Amino acid sequence: LFLSMYAYNRYLLRAMSLTFDGYSVAKTFQIRENCRILECLMFVGFPVGFVMSIGFTFFCYYEWGPVDWELSRYISIALFDLFVVLFALFFMVLAVNMDSEFQRQLNDLPLVASLRRILGMKPPIYKKSALKSAHKSQPGVDDTTLVYFNQLNYAW
Repeated sequence: LFLSMYAYNRYLLRAMSLTFDGYSVAKTFQIRENCRILECLMFVGFPVGFVMSIGFTFFCYYEWGPVDWELSRYISIALFDLFVVLFALFFMVLAVNMDSEFQRQLNDLPLVASLRRILGMKPPIYKKSALKSAHKSQPGVDDTTLVYFNQLNYAW
């Protein structure tokens, strides 16, 4: 479902960059944000889903494994607990590193900024976003401005 929604939004974004039929700044912004959010979900969701599927396998073994194999069932639930902790850490690392804008906002939090000052850490260097739609300007700024003002003129 996510992939189909993402493909459709990318198609709309590409179509609006090639022609100005039905173009509006608000619609372009909304579709670009849709693509960005779906890319965030895919960037974080697929790796985290893979890690959690392993943990869920341990949980299933604990729930439906043979009753007389108590030790292996207890080990499997302990491994499940370990995978829940790994899931949280894995999710946090991916969430912070997926987009430079998220990194910038995290570092601008008062608590994080004060910790960085206290620890004497240098300001971070933000790398280009891993997300595809984060750095596209479709269509160009001049084209967007021209179309926007043409729409305002037609509205009058």
